[in-house]
Amino acid sequence: FEKEVHASEADILAYYNTHLNQYMTDEKVKVEYLLLSKNAQESEEAFAKKADEFIKLTYDQNESLAPAADKLELTIQKSGDLLKTNNTQAAPFNNPKVITAAFSEEVLGQMNSDVIQLEENQYIVLRLLEHHKPKQKALAEVQSDIQKRLIAQGAAKKAEAFSLQWLAAIKKGENYKAWEPAKSYHLKWESAKDVSRATASMPMKIMDEAFRLPKPVSDKALAKHTVINDAYQGIIVLHKVKNDPLNTQALDQKKHLETQLGHYVAQLEF
Repeated sequence: FEKEVHASEADILAYYNTHLNQYMTDEKVKVEYLLLSKNAQESEEAFAKKADEFIKLTYDQNESLAPAADKLELTIQKSGDLLKTNNTQAAPFNNPKVITAAFSEEVLGQMNSDVIQLEENQYIVLRLLEHHKPKQKALAEVQSDIQKRLIAQGAAKKAEAFSLQWLAAIKKGENYKAWEPAKSYHLKWESAKDVSRATASMPMKIMDEAFRLPKPVSDKALAKHTVINDAYQGIIVLHKVKNDPLNTQALDQKKHLETQLGHYVAQLEF
């Protein structure tokens, strides 16, 4: 149906103007940071003293990381671009507390962050290097994406209307496999027999919808339109429902067990 849909420049512009918030650049920052880790030769007491000094130096002199770096012989490191959401950075920037600190008012206001404990014997403190606020993307950057979106939406509407027409024809008793309007789209029916909820070869959405249909009466097939996802729609025709002998056996076993438990409880109460 996509070949039948056209998205004009006016359509694209109108969509862009009404969905500006969807077309913004990501807010991102770059930071410099100090990482304090206990080495194997240090005692717990010595490292605890160093950690206290680390916290005090970065707090008291929060305009720079240099004093703490010099005093504790640490290297000031730099991050790549950090995003507020959907970060794929390696440690330590895969830690949500670190990302929250990177975008905190203190850091964006050119102050050192609070010291964050990463592990039992590892701490980090951050300082802002660059801050790029979200900006509106130009129409030219997103025009192709909008065009594809509008065509997909238009095709979905046409597919739904077509499916509902087909469904109406089926309910009138027409031969759904030989319905003339469907031939021009080269649509094919897929048949499935002995389908159970454990059948893995069928889309889950179709399975769910099929098992929600009531049992056909007098071998009269039931039909239903369903939206599988944003790109696909379909019609389900249910011909027959067979009882599962295993399920029937399981129900009989359940009833037998409930009866036994009932007798047992009655004996206990007696």
